Amino acid sequence: MKTKTMLIALMAVALIGANVGVGYAGGGGAGGPGGSVFFQCYNVERGSNPPHVLEVDDQFIDPTVEKVGKLKMICSFNPSVTQVGGPPPDINVVPNYDSITCYEAHGADAKAVVSYNDTFFGVPQTVKVQESKLICVLACSNQTTGCVTP
Repeated sequence: MKTKTMLIALMAVALIGANVGVGYAGGGGAGGPGGSVFFQCYNVERGSNPPHVLEVDDQFIDPTVEKVGKLKMICSFNPSVTQVGGPPPDINVVPNYDSITCYEAHGADAKAVVSYNDTFFGVPQTVKVQESKLICVLACSNQTTGCVTP
């Protein structure tokens, strides 16, 4: 489970890198306070199962060979975000990011059908999105201990 979650995060970071120019060019969503970048992530029903095997090497794990499993989540890049209630806004823009952090999100119950095209498939795939589970933001992470071996 941890490996698949990390693979999802790795894929999201790749998505960030591929879309940074879009954000600066005025594409994507409206974003969050101070120009911060958010992802709203949804579970999917009956996700596609790509045949790919990858060697993954990042700052959190030793290099591992991983079979890509079924699509579990699809994330909206940079949705319009405004803080409602709670303490005064204290949302930080992280200029030098190398990862994302994802937090539980409750209350967004979507049942949309989404067509997507990603790195693993050359033709559009269609999935039904379900309740939103995570909202993710760019982060700068520093490893404080040795690599965790899966």
